[in-house]
Amino acid sequence: MSPAMNTPDPDPRSLETAQRFRLNVDRLRRTLRRIETVEDLGRTHEAVLSLLFRHGPLSIADLARREQMRPQSMGSVVGDLVTRELVDKAPDPTDGRRDLIRLTEAGQRILDTVNRVRDRDLALLMDTDLSAEERRTLRAGVELMERVAFGLDRK
Repeated sequence: MSPAMNTPDPDPRSLETAQRFRLNVDRLRRTLRRIETVEDLGRTHEAVLSLLFRHGPLSIADLARREQMRPQSMGSVVGDLVTRELVDKAPDPTDGRRDLIRLTEAGQRILDTVNRVRDRDLALLMDTDLSAEERRTLRAGVELMERVAFGLDRK
């Protein structure tokens, strides 16, 4: 048993697969973001829009913690997004001393565009670098990934 997590140790081959998988997901994410800047958004700007879409309104401190940044740096990113009207601020109903950052309709449209571009770029990489058989294998792998991802949600 792993003492820190009080869970059984995984099969060593599963652990190696998990490590390689995680590293390659990170590498793929970085590769896709390098291919093209969408709507002149930096990586952190994209991440903030995505976080707000997935989690709803968040404070600057919450956004900073999730992106592992200083709140002051996140405040600058949020300020840029407010100026572009991609997010807005509203008083936190539970703590009037802070604001919650919310995705605007314009922010949602930009995020939709970013996601379409990222999906297109990944599909083009797959079409270029993989044979038809490899793409079929990858589709089967994605189905397995979804099973694992949804399994993690149950815990």
